[in-house]
Amino acid sequence: MNAKRMLLIGTMAAALSFSSGIGATKTSADPLDKSNVTYIAQPEEKEAPNDDLQQLLGVSSDQEIYDALYAGQSLADIANANHTHVQHVINLQVAELTAQLDARLASGSLSVATYHLQKAELEEMVTTSTYASHPFS
Repeated sequence: MNAKRMLLIGTMAAALSFSSGIGATKTSADPLDKSNVTYIAQPEEKEAPNDDLQQLLGVSSDQEIYDALYAGQSLADIANANHTHVQHVINLQVAELTAQLDARLASGSLSVATYHLQKAELEEMVTTSTYASHPFS
């Protein structure tokens, strides 16, 4: 992916992230008087199960993925090294991003037209990113 496209995608992501908070009429600040707040004890959490991407790639942590990407591997390289079909990785990421778009559409933070435009680009964008490698070392 060329630098201009990466800059454009990054700018769009930042704009979408920040635009949801601009013009908000409600505040979500905590009240100063917390005397009437009830705290519910949470049960001790055991080690969280691996997420779907970790399981699919055959790694045990996000750090393992991060280290491989930092060393110049792509997600496709990691998948191939662990005998996983790359298309499964792409399908998982597209499904997760589609679910996020669906939630944003349902909440009204995304117009129908924008939803369809962004959804149409998902497969190509995820495929490109899955095969991209950028060594940082």
